[in-house]
Amino acid sequence: MTLISIDAGTYTLLVRGMCKNGKLENTCSFFEEMALKGFVPKDSTYKMLLEELQGKNMEKEKKHIEKLMLRAREQGNV
Repeated sequence: MTLISIDAGTYTLLVRGMCKNGKLENTCSFFEEMALKGFVPKDSTYKMLLEELQGKNMEKEKKHIEKLMLRAREQGNV
C-alpha cells in the first residue's frame, strides 16, 4: 500500500477548490485536519472560507474555523 503525504500547499488547494464549489462542510473538515497537523493556509484562503460560511449563514462552522485559526496563530503555526 502506498501512503500519500499531504503538505500545506495541497491542503490549501483542497480548501480553496472545495470552497469555490460550495462544499463548505468538507472544506471545514479539511481546514480542521490541516490545523491539527500544524498547517494553516494563507490569510486569503482563511478569509475566503469565512466569507463563504457567512454567506451561507453557517455561523457555528464560522466560529469553529475562527477558533482554529486563533489557536494556530497562538501556537506560532502561521
